[in-house]
Amino acid sequence: MALAGVVMLAGCKKQGIETVPSGEGAVVFTATTGGGGEKTLLYPSENGAVKWETGDAIKVNNGDYELTDGAGETSGTFTYSTDAAPSAPYCAVYPNANGNSVSGSTVTLTLPDTQTLTENSFGNGANPMVAYSASETTLSFKNVCGALRIKLYGDFAVINKVTLESASSKKLCGTYTVNANSDTPTLTYSTGGGSTLTLTGDAVLLSDDKDSPTEFYAVLPVGSYSASDITVKAYFGDTEVASVGISMAFTIERSAVTVVQTAGAEVSTASCLVPGIFTVASGKQVCFSKGNLYTESDTRHLQGNQYGYVNSTATSGTTFDKYAQTVATGYDGTSESTIDSYTAKWYVLSRNEWKYLLNVNSNSASDVGKRSGVVGTVNSTAAYFMKCKMNSINGLVIFPDGFAWNETTMGTVPATSNLNAWTGNYTDTRTLEQWTAMEAAGCVFLPAAGHSVGSMGTDGSYWSSTSGNYRLDFYTNIMSVNTGTSSYCVRLVAVVE
Repeated sequence: MALAGVVMLAGCKKQGIETVPSGEGAVVFTATTGGGGEKTLLYPSENGAVKWETGDAIKVNNGDYELTDGAGETSGTFTYSTDAAPSAPYCAVYPNANGNSVSGSTVTLTLPDTQTLTENSFGNGANPMVAYSASETTLSFKNVCGALRIKLYGDFAVINKVTLESASSKKLCGTYTVNANSDTPTLTYSTGGGSTLTLTGDAVLLSDDKDSPTEFYAVLPVGSYSASDITVKAYFGDTEVASVGISMAFTIERSAVTVVQTAGAEVSTASCLVPGIFTVASGKQVCFSKGNLYTESDTRHLQGNQYGYVNSTATSGTTFDKYAQTVATGYDGTSESTIDSYTAKWYVLSRNEWKYLLNVNSNSASDVGKRSGVVGTVNSTAAYFMKCKMNSINGLVIFPDGFAWNETTMGTVPATSNLNAWTGNYTDTRTLEQWTAMEAAGCVFLPAAGHSVGSMGTDGSYWSSTSGNYRLDFYTNIMSVNTGTSSYCVRLVAVVE
């Protein structure tokens, strides 16, 4: 695993340590509005430049300022939120969050014990900066921390949490003071520190290339770290999927990127795939991903669990649920394909494979075979699927090959009316604990989403990879493999070799 910190202006080389320039940026402020969330982006391709982003906010002489111009640049204009602008001298801190405040030239700021897990950058408001000016309203901000760069990769590997733990109880977070009127502002520990730092956020599908791993940043206070003091762990949900101890001593410098190890750490494949095996054609078996695929800001992700789906910006007839057919799958509607633009090892089931898997024959030119003989028996029924409310989310449960119901862990055997039929309401309800046991036994859950905004939570639609815009539908009283031209949900599979 390679680890590094936020960026040093004076480039130099040390044994086992690499530093690169940072781009501590200037900000111009005028007095008029404020508020908003805090986030500053890191641009490794531009020598580690730190740039402002829409919604960034700073505090100047305890007045609240918001970025009004300069998003995506190293210099931005901030405006004041109240009627009276502060008078010189000016002392400022970013972010305007966590109770951060100024008094004279002294800034009091808190490094929280949780930061946002963000690909190729540090998280929302995680990188604190301070500035001071005796008279000018042009503030030159300076970084006060460093940030470990964490490199991870894995075949079908997904994470949604990274922790850094100090064996020596070294403070990785807490409240500090700093003199902003200094060429090299230095943190002085005050109170409330902890020895564990957590990065958490949306689930991220990692690169499968060990030579080009996925990178994350964890902002840390400046200081020396002894060999084997810091352990980095990666998780998917509550499952630990990687653990790496930093075997050499290193120092986090203010505004510096420090590479302790150059290779990425491999993450367990099990983090991404449901353990069940499903026959989808004669001689072909697959495993499903542990969540639906979605795109956000042109970056592809998997939901952190099987029942999750994005619905906050759904718009009928456009990119429903942020699962766009061409963007999310790389499929252009003209031929069956793997998702080569994402990773060639992922696959979207074809129309006939959905039908074979679920014993569905509607809209078929011919009988494509049925999955009989490989599924388990539930309530004296050969069970292909089940209509269910899982953890309060409506959807479809698909049973894996050879599935066996366990009443002790999964609850009462479902009624026959909920098996292999799509009629009536979602009358079968399972708790999160019961669903966890079903997932461990290999079950797949498709949340009822993707059909239309109005029927979200009731009806489900999932793309196939077959030309003609075929998708799997499960409506109030119908399950079918049908055609459509909107944007539907995407659940990926991996072929069992």
